[in-house]
Amino acid sequence: FTKIFKDTSGGAYFYLDDQDRVVLADSRQHVLRIAHRQKADGRWEFVVEDDWDLTGQVPHDCVSWTNLFPSGTCDPVTSVMPDWQGRIWWVTRLGRVGTVDPETSVIRSVGLAGEEIQNS
Repeated sequence: FTKIFKDTSGGAYFYLDDQDRVVLADSRQHVLRIAHRQKADGRWEFVVEDDWDLTGQVPHDCVSWTNLFPSGTCDPVTSVMPDWQGRIWWVTRLGRVGTVDPETSVIRSVGLAGEEIQNS
C-alpha cells in the first residue's frame, strides 16, 4: 500500500542508455541507472548501478503514509533524458531543469519561475 502515495508525476519517463540500462527518476527524487544481469543459476536480476540523490536540488515534502499532511513543497521529477555529452537531464513538475554528470556526479539545476512542466 505504500506505493499508493508515491507520485512520480505521470510515470517518470525513462530511457535505455547505450548499454541497455534503464535510467529513471524515482519517487524519492533520485536518478537511478539500473542494469540487468544473469546469475550463475541462469536467472536474471536487476541491479542498481548508480544512484544520484536530487533532494538537495528538489523539494520533496510529498504525501506518504508517514507524511499525510505535508506542509512544504512537493516537486516530483517527471522525466529524464540523455544528451550527447553523456549528461542526464531531468525536469520537475514545478519548472526545475537540471543535469547529472555521471562522470563526476555533479548535479546542477535552475528553476523556471512560474512554469510547470508535464509530459516532457
